[in-house]
Amino acid sequence: LAYGQTGSGKTYTMKGSSDGKQPGVNTSAMADLFRESADRQTNKGYKYSIKVSVLEVYNNSINDIIESKNAGLKVDGKAKESGSFIKDLR
Repeated sequence: LAYGQTGSGKTYTMKGSSDGKQPGVNTSAMADLFRESADRQTNKGYKYSIKVSVLEVYNNSINDIIESKNAGLKVDGKAKESGSFIKDLR
């Protein structure tokens, strides 16, 4: 979660540099997650299924960061399993 004023560096902190030399929080967290899950699969026989969604809330609009055409999404508070979800979030 990143929160703050426009231009304060939230996107850079989360995504990192565009050349990939300085990974952001998202990239670093995913690398750690996949490294740890691979180690546990190899050494302990665990099996994993990993799903990730990334969204942005900006000016009261929910936007899918993975699938850029999905903008203006809505929260559905009637989800039976999770309590709420965002329809069409990839």
